[in-house]
Amino acid sequence: MTGYRVEYASSGRAKCNGRKPCQGTAISKGQIRFGTWVNIHEKGSFKWRHWGCLTPSVLQNVSNELEGKIDELDGIEELESADQEKIKKAFQDGQVDPGDVPPTAVAEKTGNPAEDDDDADKKETKKRKRAPAKKAKANAKTNAENLDQTSPPDGQLADGEKAPKKKKSKAVKKPPASSD
Repeated sequence: MTGYRVEYASSGRAKCNGRKPCQGTAISKGQIRFGTWVNIHEKGSFKWRHWGCLTPSVLQNVSNELEGKIDELDGIEELESADQEKIKKAFQDGQVDPGDVPPTAVAEKTGNPAEDDDDADKKETKKRKRAPAKKAKANAKTNAENLDQTSPPDGQLADGEKAPKKKKSKAVKKPPASSD
């Protein structure tokens, strides 16, 4: 059985594990938070989310797990009576009161209806430009042939042209002289 707990945040260190854009934001001390018990590498801990970050599907799953007995939810008896009623009402309605949703959980509207849809969370992929094709060695040969065709006969240079630079030969190491 998965464990669930509702309580007031004891410190402001816990991060919300709800949906984006609220995911990763701090849950302030004293706010109602909802925890799901998880086991990671044989160690257990709660994954917390703001009370307002609960989705209707999470509420339905918890209600099914508790067989509709919301009073058996761990920690509910420790809350103030007004907060207990708020939680019971959310389970009956199947959704959290919109007034309980934290401002960090509300996506910013851009004014463009196409971007404000639920698909706004998906990342847009940009098409990458292809790199220019590498020059083939065949191009080098053709360029050399073109130079030969355009150069004046008998290796003479036209006015103002410079002779092509010669390639330097590699230095050869000489063996050390032996002393006889």
